Amino acid sequence: MTTQEDNDYEPGHVLALEIEAENTKGDSIFENPFERPEKTQKDIDKNDGWMRGPYTVSRATSRSFDILIKVCGEKSHRFALAMPGSAVKFGGKFKVPIVDGIKEGVKRVVMVSTGVGVGPCIGAIEKLLNDNGNGNGNGNAGMDVELLASYKEQGDVIYVDYLNELQEKHERFHWKAILSEETGRLSASEENLKNLVSPNKASSLLEETHYHLIGNGGMVNEFKAGLEKAGVPDDQVTLEIYFNHRAEVDTDAVDRIASLVTTSHAQILAVAKE
Repeated sequence: MTTQEDNDYEPGHVLALEIEAENTKGDSIFENPFERPEKTQKDIDKNDGWMRGPYTVSRATSRSFDILIKVCGEKSHRFALAMPGSAVKFGGKFKVPIVDGIKEGVKRVVMVSTGVGVGPCIGAIEKLLNDNGNGNGNGNAGMDVELLASYKEQGDVIYVDYLNELQEKHERFHWKAILSEETGRLSASEENLKNLVSPNKASSLLEETHYHLIGNGGMVNEFKAGLEKAGVPDDQVTLEIYFNHRAEVDTDAVDRIASLVTTSHAQILAVAKE
């Protein structure tokens, strides 16, 4: 989206985004397959006919910003069918940008996402890979960067060619798509969780790795609990939950995450002492 005035958004910033709602009395320019809840209609009426919601910035320039949206309701459907030049409103700036939240001095960052949470991760990855040796200003230049992007099925996976291109171009970047319909959720098995292990054995999983968790509350809450149980310090974990905030964690999954992290860390230390 292009803006009329300069902005200073970064990947991971959350803003309020609005688009004018279509009339539901039969003169709509597009077929709306979604039933409008009473709560949504009240909000539209209160907001002078505009639909609104919070969205996370994927990347930005001084006069534009990108937002990745999945069509799952009337509002996202309206955004998806908007013609070039359609008017939108935006404002506010919430959350700490992903890169700014990475702990000072770590050697590795692991981003775990579900669904459209991959969008802000890609923007942050671009900044980290093109830091020209400056890092994020916190002593994190040249760190290893990894992305585990979780989806339900193959048809949901996006940015494959681009991410593969980044991986070929930058030896310190690795990524993988996790498909729950094929192998279960990332936390469903020890085999899946092995993807958390760094291909660079010089990176310590515990003291030198920062984790960014973004997407479904079920995934975020599980990994947050598992990393905490493994002893990962709070300031080495940042997160953003899109929905399902109160999801209960699977204790078995939490144990698997904690076990993988602590075991891998111990193995790295053992090799370092040899």
